[in-house]
Amino acid sequence: MEGKPYDIEWVWGNYPTREGLGANIAAGELLVAELDGKIAGACLVNNAVEPAYDVARWRIDVPQPQVAILHLVVVDPDARGRGIAHALVDASARFAREQGYATVRLDVFDNNDAAVHLYLAHGYEDRGIFTLSYDDGVVHAAHLMELDLRA
Repeated sequence: MEGKPYDIEWVWGNYPTREGLGANIAAGELLVAELDGKIAGACLVNNAVEPAYDVARWRIDVPQPQVAILHLVVVDPDARGRGIAHALVDASARFAREQGYATVRLDVFDNNDAAVHLYLAHGYEDRGIFTLSYDDGVVHAAHLMELDLRA
């Protein structure tokens, strides 16, 4: 994703970090997509509290332990256009449902139209565009989106 206008936060070693991903793997939060025996994409699903998300009016009003957060949906550039992102979004919803979550929430930079359309196509609701302040000091406009897993 490096070099994309919406990639300002994804700097290896800053976000994500090797240590952070290691902890996610150990916790069983990393989902991996394979294509032709190679890793083609990945994402994280966990319950990490995102204080920046407090600005949204969420439709699904449940306690924080019932909220999953989808992070770091990435697809190898050589595998793009082959349905990997769709497979990851579907797998993340299944995984969150199996873990007992009622909803999945995420943020996506406002200039990443492809990702916004991807999530909308998978049933996510766009709760609006907000200026979010991230832990590493990045401030950026982003869509906050949620998926109802209760149905």
